[in-house]
Amino acid sequence: MPLRDFFKCTTQRYLQDSSGQFAIITALVSSLLIGGMAISIDITAAHKSKSELQSVSDAIALMAVKNKETNPARLTSLANAYLANHYGADADKYQVLNIVNSNGTANVSLQRVIPTVFGGILGMDDITVGVNSTVNQTFQNLDLALVLDNTGSMRGRKMRALKQASNDLVDILYEEPKARAVTQIGLVPFSAWVNVGKDSFDPAWLDMSGASPQNQIYFDRAVSRMNLYSQMGVNWDGCVENRLPPYDVDDTAPDTSQPDTLFQPAFHPDMADNDGRAYSYVAENVAGDPIQRLRDVSKYNSVSFSGKGPAERSDTSCDPRREVTPLTNNEGAIRRGIRNMNASGWTNIANGASWGFRLVSPNAPFTEGRPYGDKNTTKAMVILTDGQQTMGGQSGSSFKSGYSPFGFLGEPAVTGRERLSGKNVKEALDNKLLEVCSAAKAKKIVVYTITFELDDTNTQNMMRSCASQPSKYFSVASSAELAPAFKQIAASLSELRVSH
Repeated sequence: MPLRDFFKCTTQRYLQDSSGQFAIITALVSSLLIGGMAISIDITAAHKSKSELQSVSDAIALMAVKNKETNPARLTSLANAYLANHYGADADKYQVLNIVNSNGTANVSLQRVIPTVFGGILGMDDITVGVNSTVNQTFQNLDLALVLDNTGSMRGRKMRALKQASNDLVDILYEEPKARAVTQIGLVPFSAWVNVGKDSFDPAWLDMSGASPQNQIYFDRAVSRMNLYSQMGVNWDGCVENRLPPYDVDDTAPDTSQPDTLFQPAFHPDMADNDGRAYSYVAENVAGDPIQRLRDVSKYNSVSFSGKGPAERSDTSCDPRREVTPLTNNEGAIRRGIRNMNASGWTNIANGASWGFRLVSPNAPFTEGRPYGDKNTTKAMVILTDGQQTMGGQSGSSFKSGYSPFGFLGEPAVTGRERLSGKNVKEALDNKLLEVCSAAKAKKIVVYTITFELDDTNTQNMMRSCASQPSKYFSVASSAELAPAFKQIAASLSELRVSH
């Protein structure tokens, strides 16, 4: 009989009964019904508490996995501390029955005694609820570029501290065997230039014909810089210019059908003899103003030149020992790159950051990076500098600076082609760095920045703005503080990529 009909029939019998017997029976049945309803309230509350308890148990298990503690007594102490921290005076209502953490798997058994509201009617003053949790530690993929200042001011103890801190970071990220297989680290040692590797850099990414508008800045007709190197008996050293805007700060893949996306092999142009302190190394064939003399290609037919010729740089930062280390999980290759770092040259953080961006990108010229948008991958850069951005040399010439990956500071005014802009070199390069950081962050790359023994407020603020958020900027005041900063970054990266 449906429950509704039962109550209807019972009500009619109650109203028609005159003996009183039915009233007694109904009272007994009603008491049972009311008691059952009351107990159901306690059971519902217990069920809700069990769901909450499961969340607590899962959180403790995850904490145990991340903490890496294996001693049972210390694990229990950590669990009780977690409960006290999160539940205060109510923490004693929880009891940790068992907690084990072994080989990246944590098991937790937790129970709670819940007082009943109505259960006392049936002799049930409380209900004990128990749950179990198992958490298996897994690691998401990590693509990480270390963009590290190798300028002259890093010489000595600062470089030693940087190498140690970098190795410490590798130790932490590769500590777990499960993490090693999915962790790729790349290295970009930078000064004024970044050496992308003359033997590993695919010629398909270079402007081999001189078709790019960028090439026409220094030459009066399309010409292959690589052919000029060969013609003059000089080896290309592995450095490239940054592309013209907007490709100078992004990770657009080089495409031979779009010459302006190709990279130009660095080639210091022979500058006019009559252009102040300009660098001139071959005899000139034409007369005219400094730009006409600079752009004359015919003068490079001569194999006679002074100094390093087109391989001259504003500093020694194209050192082949400091080639980029592409993303890899080969720990030996990463540590070799760290070991080979050496201090020399001017400071061009923007150029270093742009190559760090391209290192973690899935796009050519480096294609080791995992695809963008992969929910199982974290992409990150760590950018460290100890100084303001600079470009040295030839300030007395029409081009206002030495030859850099972004060309010459005076180039827009002299040639009409935009390379750098700003009242001074620092402003120009700072703007470029912020553009790189914005482009990287737009691709969901997590950016950490570090200023090392640097008290310039403007540069500190710039690096803070470059970071993904203020907490990911570190101002390190001494060599002793550098390793802790790197360890904190490693811990943050580990936190970002631990899942269960």
